[in-house]
Amino acid sequence: MCQIGEKASANHRSPSASASPSTGYTAKVAKNADWIRVDLAKAEHGTVVFCLGRERHTGTWTY
Repeated sequence: MCQIGEKASANHRSPSASASPSTGYTAKVAKNADWIRVDLAKAEHGTVVFCLGRERHTGTWTY
């Protein structure tokens, strides 16, 4: 699961994201200021969740 939200601070809001793998899966995370990619995989199969924070868009792909 991937969620995009905002964490409020005293002066601004910053994007946040979270992901949790199911039992037996591994999670690999790659991110920068504008996006986050999370691979949830078991052996050679898995799902990629790609969240674009500024566009408020989330996509998923299975491999």
